[in-house]
Amino acid sequence: MLERGIAKLKWHWHIGSAVKLGLALLMLAGTTLGTTTNAEAGKRWHRNGGAAAAAGIIGFAAGAIAGSAMAGPRYYEPYRGPRYNGPIYYAPPRVRYMAPPPVYYAPPRVHYRAAPGTPEWIAYCARKYRSFNPRTGTYVTYGGKVRRCR
Repeated sequence: MLERGIAKLKWHWHIGSAVKLGLALLMLAGTTLGTTTNAEAGKRWHRNGGAAAAAGIIGFAAGAIAGSAMAGPRYYEPYRGPRYNGPIYYAPPRVRYMAPPPVYYAPPRVHYRAAPGTPEWIAYCARKYRSFNPRTGTYVTYGGKVRRCR
């Protein structure tokens, strides 16, 4: 039965648990040894009084330097590309022939006027001027002037 338990213990034994066990034993030894005191201090209490303070200051400084080195942000130089090493020459642009756009002309305006005295002319002037007189071929403007219908 005992052999079975040892075999089972070997099978479950991992490196991670060995590290955990070692750390636990180290902490236990540190707390146990740190709490023991001498029963009689005597003259030893006042001897090397500055050594403990110096060790504390040195330890604090070393911790501050190590902490700032690990916690400080990293600075990366931005990429600036290759340096300028003189002019860069390009080929001249190609010459292209562009045909002129086609020209369109508006058709000529045809002005048709009816000949005076014809029925078409009388109908045109009667539509255009309310005061048109077909017997004389004239109309009266708003200013009172009499004009001939064209």
